Amino acid sequence: MISSTLLRVILAAIFIAHSVTAATTAASSATAPTSTAMVQINPGEGKYKYAGCYNETTGYADAGGVRALGAQGWTMEAQDDMTVDMCFSFCNGQQFAGLEYGRECWCAPYLSAFSNKLPDTDCNMPCTGNSSVACGGRLTITLYNATTGAQGGAVGLTRSTGLGAVALGLAVVVMVFL
Repeated sequence: MISSTLLRVILAAIFIAHSVTAATTAASSATAPTSTAMVQINPGEGKYKYAGCYNETTGYADAGGVRALGAQGWTMEAQDDMTVDMCFSFCNGQQFAGLEYGRECWCAPYLSAFSNKLPDTDCNMPCTGNSSVACGGRLTITLYNATTGAQGGAVGLTRSTGLGAVALGLAVVVMVFL
């Protein structure tokens, strides 16, 4: 039988794990667009606003091979004349639009929880269709987030992860067996 003190510690750890996961889904403030070494970052237009430079997740063992913008419902287009505007048009209706490797446009309803914000200078590869604008980099994504409302306030980064649900489920199971 588990002692009451140990049980409280376990439940506290589960609560903290769930709280940390919930915090990653909270709205984040938009970063002011900047320029990288030789290319400018498009601040976004229409419903898409620049959210920052993020890492790709294909190399993370825990990510299960899922890309940063590879959640259920994702789409991708690669063009030798890719521009930010072309990507926005292609992603119409998706929460996130992201450019990678100068020519790839990724669209998805969620950003992987394994993708972390990087310095803007890490997304310094020029778009193949406009060499003065940044389109991600090698395993980095210039990320744009859809906005809502007339005021254009940024929607929070919605992350895809099962950790919060697992922690909450484990807490319920432990409580049931008490």
